[in-house]
Amino acid sequence: MALPASPSSVLTKAAKSLVAAKRYPTTEEALWDMALSTVRGKITYYRRRIRRMENKHGALERESHASAGG
Repeated sequence: MALPASPSSVLTKAAKSLVAAKRYPTTEEALWDMALSTVRGKITYYRRRIRRMENKHGALERESHASAGG
């Protein structure tokens, strides 16, 4: 039975294949772009969730909410 591959080895292998396909000049740039893409995707996902919750429950005004707490 093969040992499961570590996340870093999987990412490095994917980045090296992107460099071999000449999509990126270096492994580091491929990894950076993969990470950046993941972060942007998560930001988009959570902004949509927030918007849905605001639509469902009503948006709170940030200024009035902040001043009420302080």
